[in-house]
Amino acid sequence: FVKKDGSLWAMGYNNYGQLGDGTGTIRRTPIKVVDSGVANVACGTFSSYFSKVDGSLWAMGHNGYGRLGDGTTAIRREPVKVVDANVTTISAGESHCLFLKTEGSLWGMGMASAGQLGNLNSSSQMVPIKLVDANVTAFAGGFRHSVYVKSDGTLWGSGTNGSGELGLGLPRNYPQPVKMVDANVSGLQAGSTANHSLYLKSDGSLWGVGENSSGQLGDGNTTNRSSPVKVVDANVSAVFAGIYHSLFLKTDGSLWGMGRNNYGQLGDGNTTNRTSPVKVVDANVSAVFAGMYHSLFLKTDGSLWAMGQNNYGQLGDGNTTNRTSPVKVVDANASAIAGGG
Repeated sequence: FVKKDGSLWAMGYNNYGQLGDGTGTIRRTPIKVVDSGVANVACGTFSSYFSKVDGSLWAMGHNGYGRLGDGTTAIRREPVKVVDANVTTISAGESHCLFLKTEGSLWGMGMASAGQLGNLNSSSQMVPIKLVDANVTAFAGGFRHSVYVKSDGTLWGSGTNGSGELGLGLPRNYPQPVKMVDANVSGLQAGSTANHSLYLKSDGSLWGVGENSSGQLGDGNTTNRSSPVKVVDANVSAVFAGIYHSLFLKTDGSLWGMGRNNYGQLGDGNTTNRTSPVKVVDANVSAVFAGMYHSLFLKTDGSLWAMGQNNYGQLGDGNTTNRTSPVKVVDANASAIAGGG
């Protein structure tokens, strides 16, 4: 997570150096990784990324398939600079990473074997390559697929479609982007380890497509969806997909969740899977992130909260006890969050 002073902090599993502190030591409480200047952060599976206010992109951790984008496959236990300038936002898939530049171009690196980079090349990309020239407004990397929104409100995707995550019916790979929705998409999320995709429309409705084995689409059942299904009619402001669970915020600041809950990752006080959305927090939530089996959220007072699996201290509360209800990790001044696999 990032604090308002621009410092970067991390906790949890660190076997590949994904916390960026120069070690492989598990951290059960937050440690400072970067002193200042950090703007955004993203986590993939065993890898982490952050951008600075100067627009530079940095990466650390597992580097299989060249996912860190530094031209090698070497593990990096400390941050390495990947791009010098103009990076605005980042999203990490399981073994690939996507980022946006200021002019609206979309870039990617890492695994491409399933078409997740959408560049008609199945070879791993060990340095960033441009995927879309301009007009990208939102994007997300999933397990082996990628999705993005253009300024005209169209939704596009590439990569695997075995569970219907691209909403195209046929269970095959798509090595170049295909249009999933014609208009009015305003935001989206796939999740670094997820085989489902979630997106928002401009009317505030929430839609889902793809794997639904644990009810992660929130449509009341566990049937995979190869075409988008509406989950919530209105007032959704943000969404995030974990591996088998999903979280979303409403405009009133309430936090909702659905899907697998075996570690308490939905934060509703038990471990019962939810095939329809359940309210977790009544108000004042400003940001949310779903990891593999844990979840994080920020409140408007800058406090950081966490719930779910905690076997490696990924919740940052000083122990390894799973939490079925939210626990406060940081009292104030948190400004951005991400959780890995």
